[in-house]
Amino acid sequence: METDNLNIPSIPNLVEQYFTAWSSKDIDTLRTLLADNCVVKDWDNHVVGKENVLEFNQNFFNIVGTNTATLVNKAIRYSKGPYIGQEPILVFCELEIVVDNNSPLKVVDLLTFDLNFKISEIQAYKQ
Repeated sequence: METDNLNIPSIPNLVEQYFTAWSSKDIDTLRTLLADNCVVKDWDNHVVGKENVLEFNQNFFNIVGTNTATLVNKAIRYSKGPYIGQEPILVFCELEIVVDNNSPLKVVDLLTFDLNFKISEIQAYKQ
């Protein structure tokens, strides 16, 4: 895992790993990136727990031919405390998601990384 000069994981690298794994339907990599208590909320769903989130993703992957998430832009809000790692890290991601070659769906994902640098929450909003 890539780290920065403070010997903590590179958040931009983890974000890229997440969207690459999602786009390639790589459940094993997703498993390594998610916290045990991970929560996914989108415009239609609310899923709690890593295994349930993985099953939710696998069910989606099973019904679509292809899916890609292109990261258009991201902004990271690190801890406000005096030391990185005292508070969750928030990453705002502007995406274009294409499923089965349909028109792109513009989405904003808010990823929350816990103090162990695992994704603890994913909130997805259609633009």
